[in-house]
This record gives sequence, structure tokens and C-alpha cells, in this order.
Amino acid sequence: MPQEYQLPDRIYKYPFELIMKAYERRFPTCDMIPAFLGSDTISEHKSKDHSVHVIERRCKIDVEAPYLLKKVCGADFVYFIQKNSTNMKNRTLTIVATNETFATRVKIKEECAYKPHPDNEEWTIFTQKATLNIVSFFGIEAQVERLGLKAYHKNIKKGKEIIMYYINELKSEGVLTAPRWEAPEDVESESDSEDSFASADDETDGLQDVEVSEDVYKIDSDYINTHLGELSPMEECSIIQLAKRMKQTFEKIPDERVLLRFLRARNFDIEKSREMLIKSMAWRKQYNIDSHLDFWTPPAVLDRYMPGAWHRNDKDAAGLHPASRTPRYKGDVACCRRRRATAPRSLHLRAGNTEN
Repeated sequence: MPQEYQLPDRIYKYPFELIMKAYERRFPTCDMIPAFLGSDTISEHKSKDHSVHVIERRCKIDVEAPYLLKKVCGADFVYFIQKNSTNMKNRTLTIVATNETFATRVKIKEECAYKPHPDNEEWTIFTQKATLNIVSFFGIEAQVERLGLKAYHKNIKKGKEIIMYYINELKSEGVLTAPRWEAPEDVESESDSEDSFASADDETDGLQDVEVSEDVYKIDSDYINTHLGELSPMEECSIIQLAKRMKQTFEKIPDERVLLRFLRARNFDIEKSREMLIKSMAWRKQYNIDSHLDFWTPPAVLDRYMPGAWHRNDKDAAGLHPASRTPRYKGDVACCRRRRATAPRSLHLRAGNTEN
């Protein structure tokens, strides 16, 4: 079954043109990615007005795998075909990479895009997703999937660091800005003509459709760092995958902090976390927890014989552990039963103490 991985949107507070100058410095080799051994240009084409640039590269990647596994596979390196389509007029770069090595056994496809931020055209937003489908691999499909994910997460973590490294390098050379593309007066804009790069546009249509779709769950890395703390790429990807799975069934889902809590409770197993979260949502709906918390107040018998609240707070003002409101009241369950304090009322009391 194909596995899909989507990462949070990454925001660079620099204009698209400067990001492109930094990006081009990654080729043909990049010292910051030891696994990237180099690349060769297969084909390259530029429009007459230099607004569109399509380049296809064959990239050589070192495989970080045990020696025995390399011998079984018969390959020390793997090759990927990367096709970059840059449109300086529209200020977009789309990247599609597919594996050439073991293409009949493993199908890997990565789709990335750089474009101006919708809220600030002087910023650049980067989107990234990948699919992995292992058809058959000498009976060691699970091991290959784990190795592939480990290598993928290791490399994507360096992505932003690499761009920022080259931006700082440009700054040290005195390059602080980059001019926007302007159409030459004596050259027809090939990007507007009928014989412009149709094949490149067809290649990236699917990715662009995904980006503008309102049904796709979107979240950016700055939001994660601010509200969820520092997470690994695998954890960030798990939040997005769980949210997308939940949105297939529910119109409204809990926020990312709740999703992260359930993922951690099930060791970031998407299916187990989803099952646990659905049961929790069903329980809340059954006892009408959310609506009761808005207006419900405990009856006098519970307020008197089952006092309770959170004792002290952490640095985020969240309760640490339940305790009696006053030392002399420790809770009298027997008295509550005699006075017919029903279980749902007790449940609402505890829920109110927990969430308010």
C-alpha cells in the first residue's frame, strides 16, 4: 500500500528571487548533504525571454544501509531523476523527483514547490510531500521502508538549514536582494505563447491542484515551533497524516495539540491514534461533555461532598494534579450516593475540573 508523507509548510522571510539564487548553489554538489554525491544535467531548456527554465538532472545518492543489505540489493548508490520547472514571471518553482534505481520494485515520488507567501509577497513558502510504494524487494520490504524513511527524515531536516546557509553566504558577498523578472521589450514572452513548455506544465498540474485545494490540511513549521515545540520530521508528518485521516470522517477535528497528545499516547502509530481519538470523541458526544462545560454547574451535594480542583499550575498555567479545595474535605462518596448524586453528574464535575 502506498505511503504518503506530507510535511508542514516552511516559510522563508525572503523574496522568491533571493531564495532561487540560494537554491541554485546546491548544485551540482552540496557539502552539507554528505549523501548527495553529485548530479548531471540530462536536459535543459530556457524560454527566449528567460522567464521559464526547465532542467532535468540525474542525482547520485549514497545509501546509508548495512553492508549486507547493499550486497543483497546489488547497489551501493541510487539514482534519482529530478525535474525542476522555474517560472520567474509567476514566481514559482516546482520540483518533481522520482527514483531511477529499482524503479520496478520501489516507486518513490517527491513533489516540492516554492512560491510567494499568500499573505506577504516578500516571503516565500515551501511545500513538500512524498509517496513511497514498495512493490516487492527481495522479501525485506519492511526493512527497506524503515531505512528509506530514516534517510528521508534525516535529509529533509537539513533542508531549511541549507537554504539559510546559502542566503547567509550571499549576504556575506554583498547580495542582499535580487531583482524581479521583467519582460524584454524586443522578445516575445514564450511563457504566454501557444508553444510554451506544455510538457512541464502537464508534469506539475497535479501538484498545483493539490496546493490550491481547500480540502487539504495545511500547517506551517512556525506554528508548530510556537505552539507545539520542537518536533522531529516524523512527528510533524504524523500530525498532518492523522489530521487528514480524521477529516475524511469528521468535519470538525481537535486542534494539533490534542492530536499530538494522542499520537504520543500510541507511539505515533497513526491507525491506533486515530482509533483512540475516535473513541474519545464518541465518549464526549455520548455524555455531551463540550456543551455541558459551557453552562453546567455542579449540584450542591457534589459541591459540598466531592470538592475538587487542580492543585498548582505549570509554566503554561495548566493544572498539575487534582486536589481538594480545602484540606478538611476529602470527598464523601457514600454520602453522595445516599443523596442520589448520579454518575453522569459526577462525571461532569470531574470533566469540568479537568478542562476548565
